Order: sequence, then structure tokens, then C-alpha cells
Amino acid sequence: MFWVLLFLIPGILAALSWVGWALIERRHPARGSFLSVEGGRLHYIERGQGDPVILLHGASANGQDFDASIGTELAKGYRVIIPDRLGMGHSVRSGGQWHTPLDQANAVRELVSHLGLRRPVLVAHSWSGALALAYLLYYPREISAVVLLSPAAHSWHAPAALHNRITRWPLVGRLFTWLLVFPLGYLGLNSGIRSVFRHGKVPAGYRRRTAIDLMLRPHSWRANADDLCLLNRYLATQGRFYGWIRHPVLSII
Repeated sequence: MFWVLLFLIPGILAALSWVGWALIERRHPARGSFLSVEGGRLHYIERGQGDPVILLHGASANGQDFDASIGTELAKGYRVIIPDRLGMGHSVRSGGQWHTPLDQANAVRELVSHLGLRRPVLVAHSWSGALALAYLLYYPREISAVVLLSPAAHSWHAPAALHNRITRWPLVGRLFTWLLVFPLGYLGLNSGIRSVFRHGKVPAGYRRRTAIDLMLRPHSWRANADDLCLLNRYLATQGRFYGWIRHPVLSII
């Protein structure tokens, strides 16, 4: 009986996860366009006309987070571009290695060139604060300003959450990602969302409108874990150069 359960339980979890991932992608199809870039394929939504504004989402999310909030209103007066960061949403991260904030900034820069945008404003939330600041440090003449919303800009002392660290363990991380992330994540996601909005009310239909369940797929989960586990060390270096910035930067904490 023990050996039967040993093989049966992982099989059930794997089947449940495969079905779950298929349903998530069916429920939340891509809504924009795709561009092949160095490091993968970028999915992005484009709305409105006027001066260009690029909205860059944070960790554990995708572009629909912004599209469901300020994107529609901004599009009434601006040309709004909302990409899924590489590995998140419907964007694909290739190569198997971590893509640093600069790597991801370069992908966004390719999108800027492809769309013919001239000196856009970057609006970056959370993790993407590091991305926007990398863009500003390396390509200061190519953007006009940066708006940072609760940004990840400096290194910190606390370790990444345990589930993200486990994801990166050899073998155990793969088993965890392929067998347990979907069932546990699907059941626990509402609780996680409430914790994010602990100082306010969760917007109606937030989980559905932001397609946050896309994070539960293996490639997105692993990409997000890499982003959260490795960003701190990267920022310890990047933060030394912020004194070079001469552009307008608005940071809202």
C-alpha cells in the first residue's frame, strides 16, 4: 500500500496541476501583441494616443494588474504600453538563467524601439522599480522621467519567502513547482491577495481582472522566485550609482 500511495499521490497532483494550468490559460488568454526580444518573447498591451507612458508591473503579477487599474484612465490622454515582464503573464523568459533588472530593461528598450516611442515616461511598481532605475542609469537620454510606486530600489536584510527559496532548490524545487504550487497556490491565493490589501479593501473582481492565477504556472512561478531571491544582491550594487541620476524621479512609497 505504501508504494502504491508513493506513486499514486504524485500522479494525482501532477494531473491536477496540468488540468489547472490549462484552465488558467483558457480563462486568461493573451490580450495584446508579441515581440521577440533578446532573452525571450514579450507580450504587451497598447492603448490610447499621445505621449508614451510605459507601465511596468511588480513581482508575482503581470501587465493586466495595471490594465485593470490606472491603464484605462491614462489611455484617455496618453499612449499607454503595458508589457508583461519576461517570464510573467504571457511573456516568455528563455535560456533558463535569471534575467536581471538590466536584462529586463533591455527587453523593454527593444519594445520601445519597435514601437517607435520617443522618450517615454516609465511608471514602475514594486520589483520593476529596479528595472526602471537600471533603464535610467544605462539609457538616460532615452526616457523623459520615471515614476516609482512602492519601488524595490535598495537592498534589504530579510531573506526571500521560504516558498521562493524552495523553488530554487535542485530537484526538490522542481517537484515542489510541478506538484504542489498549483493546488496550494490556487487555494491560498485569495488569502495572499487579502494580505497585500491588509490596509484597505480588495477591489471587486481583483483576482479575475488581474489574471494573477497565471503566476501558478511552472515557468512563471520559477521566474518570479528567481526575481525575488536574487534581486537583493543585485540592488546592493546598483544602488551605489543612483547619485548619477539627473532625471526627474517621483517616488511614491
